[in-house]
Order: sequence, then C-alpha cells, then structure tokens
Amino acid sequence: MKPFQINQLYIRRSKLKRKLLLHTCCAPCLSQCLMVLGGMDKWEKVLPKKEDYSITILFDNPNIYPEEEYRKRKSELVKFLKTFSEKFFHVEMLEDQSEKRRDGFLEFAKKYPLEKEKGTRCTLCYEYRLHETFERAKKEGFDIVATTLTLSPLKDGDKVNKIGQNLSSSFKIEYLKSNFKKNDGFKKSIELCKEYKIYRQNYCGCAFSIR
Repeated sequence: MKPFQINQLYIRRSKLKRKLLLHTCCAPCLSQCLMVLGGMDKWEKVLPKKEDYSITILFDNPNIYPEEEYRKRKSELVKFLKTFSEKFFHVEMLEDQSEKRRDGFLEFAKKYPLEKEKGTRCTLCYEYRLHETFERAKKEGFDIVATTLTLSPLKDGDKVNKIGQNLSSSFKIEYLKSNFKKNDGFKKSIELCKEYKIYRQNYCGCAFSIR
C-alpha cells in the first residue's frame, strides 16, 4: 500500500471514532486516565470494554479555590496535554466556564462547610460538574461522556458513576462507567507526575476541603 493510501485509510478510521468528552479535575488524575483510554495501559477492570475514542478534555472545576490555585492547575493541565499530544496522540481541550460558574457552586457548597470528603457537599459537586459536562457534550455533538473523578481515593466512584448514568438518561448521551482506581491507577498517576514533572495539589479544590 502506498503512503498516500495509508494516510487516507488513517483519516477514514479517525472519522469513525466516537467523540468522547472527558471531564477532568486536574492533570495528575488525567495522566493515568489518558494512558488507559489511549490503550497504553490495561483497560480490564477499569472500563466495561475497550474502544478507541477521539478524546476532548473539559476542565470544568468551579469548586477550585483560590483563583491562583485554579489558574495553576489549569496551566499544569495545558502543559501536560501539550507533552502528551506530542508523545502519544493529539487531545483537544474545550474552553471551560469554571470562573463564571463559581457562584453557583458556592450557593450549595456553603450549606455543608463541615462535611468530610465523599459527603453531601462532594456529591453535589460531582453532579454540578458532570451536568455541565453533559450540557457541553450535547451542545458540541459528542457521543459519549466520561470523567477522571473515579481515580482519586478521596472520591466516591460509585456515586460519580451513578450520577453519570442518571445524567446519561436525561441527556440521551452515553456515559462511560469507569473505575480508574483499579490496576493501581492512583499509584501510577503519582509515578506519571514524577515523570512529567506535574504539580500535585494537596487538597481537592474547594475552600472547605483545605485542612
């Protein structure tokens, strides 16, 4: 097969990939999730099936406080995506509306200031961010939605997936159920942070999670 024919075949196959909108909370969590979704690490136990997606990132995190921290995490994400795209495959990134949605987050979060991680405040936060992800997916014509929120041991993956499945029914867009903790996912994300020199924060994001 000639080079021109190979390129045309690659283009046709790329067009056949389903468009996945991946909500991400931060570069550290995204690192390992992309390794799994991109086929560079095992998908068994993590995802229901193996599929090759056209991946776009949405960094929707109106919970992150203070403003400097939000900008730092977003900057780290952009830097990592550039490196990842050069080494493996290209990943797009949508512009987020996190700063405009901050008041909406505080409206419900301030009612639960003393809640521990995985409590009511966190559950509402998962829903707030995933709802925005599904809205953007519908607006931009994506086929499927996923999130990196199931990687961190500080997050309740079962709650995250339940919210995702409920939103999937409402928006009529498929949700990719995941458990990125499996196969030492969190441990691998720490190693990837060392390899790519990614900043790792020491609290989830909101002012109430700072201890």
